[in-house]
Amino acid sequence: MGSVNIFETIRTVTSRTEPFHSQFLADVLSESQAGNRALFDAFWRLAAPESWDVPARAAITTEDKLPDNLGRIDVCIRSTNPDRVLGIEVKTTDSSATEGQLQRYLEGLTKQPGVRAVAIAYLTPFNRERAGDLADQLPTVKEHDHFSSEFQMSRHVSWLDVAEITWDDSNQLWQQHRHFVVSEISSYEKLSTRSERDRAFNAFFGDDAADAFWESLSFARYLIVARCRRTRALGRGRRPARVRRCTRKTHRRR
Repeated sequence: MGSVNIFETIRTVTSRTEPFHSQFLADVLSESQAGNRALFDAFWRLAAPESWDVPARAAITTEDKLPDNLGRIDVCIRSTNPDRVLGIEVKTTDSSATEGQLQRYLEGLTKQPGVRAVAIAYLTPFNRERAGDLADQLPTVKEHDHFSSEFQMSRHVSWLDVAEITWDDSNQLWQQHRHFVVSEISSYEKLSTRSERDRAFNAFFGDDAADAFWESLSFARYLIVARCRRTRALGRGRRPARVRRCTRKTHRRR
């Protein structure tokens, strides 16, 4: 493998990397489905309910807009025989969990026409099994634990589970992504460092104050996401007339 990893380059350019990993996942699943099915079949068994057979053919889409302004889910895999949809919410950092997000996506997917059965997969750096003793400190684990207690057709998948799938050794991008998962997205060293930092934070401020802080932070993140959804709901229309006129005048002066 060469010294340049495209996913490290992307991370250098932008902090909003999740859309790239979501799209990459959809692309390699589509490629696998059309040829060497080892990746698609193994991922389906990881992410879908045990009672769902691997589909012979499925439609794979990204950033699906859900009804009633319930947001956009990162990846969807739709099987038409029978009519099932597996919604996949992707996180590349455990701290980006948003309370109630999985429930909103479940509501949105069930409202889509023609869907008879829905399942949700939560793809994050670590699930409970992978995080071990540190699992209870991760917002993503807490979010899925709460969601799965009320909705049984859900799976919490770690990126490490995906990276361990043996697929196409000649696909350099796939190999680069596997390396990036282990060294960056799901790095045990970084997980331990965050855990030590959080313990120090709690020890300094006290458990009650620390809990209140993290809850407030989660609520603030929820408000930001909700505001973004409202903004998208207004549409991406033209700029207000006053702004357009000012812009034209500025250009004429130049």
